[in-house]
Amino acid sequence: MLLWLILTLLQGPAFAREQIVTLTSENDAYTRTGDGNYTNGLRFSWLDAENVPPAWLRDIADWLPMSALSEASVPVYSLGQNLYTPSNLQPFTAQPADRPYAAHLYGAVGLTSGDIGQVDELELSLGWVGPGALGKAVQTRYHELIGVQKPNGWAHQLHEEPTLGLSWQRRWPRRLALPVGQGLISTMPYVGVSVGNARTHSMAGAILSWRSNRYELADLPIRVAPGLPGTGYFTTAPRVNWVLFAGIEGRAVARDIFLDGNTFDSSPSVRKKNLVSDLSAGVMLTYNRYQLGYTTVYRTKEFYGQPEGQVFGALSLGVKF
Repeated sequence: MLLWLILTLLQGPAFAREQIVTLTSENDAYTRTGDGNYTNGLRFSWLDAENVPPAWLRDIADWLPMSALSEASVPVYSLGQNLYTPSNLQPFTAQPADRPYAAHLYGAVGLTSGDIGQVDELELSLGWVGPGALGKAVQTRYHELIGVQKPNGWAHQLHEEPTLGLSWQRRWPRRLALPVGQGLISTMPYVGVSVGNARTHSMAGAILSWRSNRYELADLPIRVAPGLPGTGYFTTAPRVNWVLFAGIEGRAVARDIFLDGNTFDSSPSVRKKNLVSDLSAGVMLTYNRYQLGYTTVYRTKEFYGQPEGQVFGALSLGVKF
């Protein structure tokens, strides 16, 4: 067992020459907690291990002193939208004591490189906050479709503003690994930092997982910001394999546009908390060319006056080509 563990940690790059697309949906309705705070997130990601990443992104990676990204890194392209609202959607007037309405529409290109011993991720994102991010249209039409309370306060959302962000994360998968039959119990500590006018924070966390097949390479389900999403990588499995996982993450928040308001313009805002934590637990299944994951997240209070923390769910589906 010790020899197997040593060989595992010295194993080469995990990415085969293939492509994986993943659709991730996060919503507070998945946990029956109703609308409010972070109410919806949608992200489409494409891991393209068949082609080289853009040269300019590799240049950024080379410029970062802590990055271990290299020519063997693979690109990840993403499109997404996040929606934020106060807890009461009925008033037409502003609610200065609650989180403001806000939407973020963005595109991102990232690099990921590593093996079972260490994974580095870098992501550059460009986006838009304000009416142009289409939050009002998306939430209003969806609520009309399912027949629930129409959100009436989008006239008081954050103002138009472009966003630019750069994020880096390092993870150490399968630390303190313990083989159990054909499976594996292991921990994955990680650290990271994001800098930009939408979000600026540092983070650290750890995830404990139990895998049914210790020889399978499968990253945990993709998540939506504020954390880096992960790779969405998994190997083709001839039978169903599962992973149970639970984790904790802490963030030191210097800026959050969705709480602080617009950068260069007066807008709705609340007084944010500088320390926020996430507790998460979930399950992931892989079979053949498909990966399905579900995560429940408890997020502590993000601003002063927030009555309680928030619970939301994350559902992801990955397909390999």
